[in-house]
Amino acid sequence: MATVLLIFIYIFYIGLGIPDSMLGTAWPAVYGEFHVPVSYASFVSAVISGGTVRSLRSSFCEARRSACSGW
Repeated sequence: MATVLLIFIYIFYIGLGIPDSMLGTAWPAVYGEFHVPVSYASFVSAVISGGTVRSLRSSFCEARRSACSGW
């Protein structure tokens, strides 16, 4: 059981870091295409991180409801 938990923790840890690293590699092309300042990258990063956390939170809540209801 502890091994499975560690695997899930590792997957979630990597999953939380992937969107930020993708933004760093794509931002030079994005800000030039949309004609926005480079400083907007921090706002975009905050939105991506917030969406990731919210998605994980809703997934956990849904899994908990399913486990309690017997689905």
